Amino acid sequence: MKLVTIESPYAGEVSRNMYYLQMCIRWCIGRGYAPFASHQMYTSALDDSIEIERALGIAAGFAWADRAECHIFFTDLGWSRGMNAAKLRCISNGRPYEEIILKDQYDAPAEFHRFLSGLHGDPLSSGGEQEGDQSLVRDPATGFFHADEAV
Repeated sequence: MKLVTIESPYAGEVSRNMYYLQMCIRWCIGRGYAPFASHQMYTSALDDSIEIERALGIAAGFAWADRAECHIFFTDLGWSRGMNAAKLRCISNGRPYEEIILKDQYDAPAEFHRFLSGLHGDPLSSGGEQEGDQSLVRDPATGFFHADEAV
């Protein structure tokens, strides 16, 4: 199994976001990945509303993520501050990553489609900005993105 780090929103609508995270975990495991989601583990021990504890959780997540083969960003619900920071870290450190929209996956469970259709508004319109990927290339063997060293 390939070790991957899951990035998805946590703050805000926490119960919705944690349900979404479970769907992301199932998607990863179904593809032979061994996913880790710091925002599932560390938020049970640290208080995300206390900035220093949030920062410690993010730092601990980054320490683990540095050992993973890839970051997978699940973006159906938009981009959070933490997701944006993780993507910039991937780009800066030349780490491979993938962006997934679960609702576009042909094998996403019907339960997920019902979940998304129950959201108010367009879940893809929320979140932060997405920077361009001109300096990134997709590895044809893994499908993951990584920084193009030639740029």
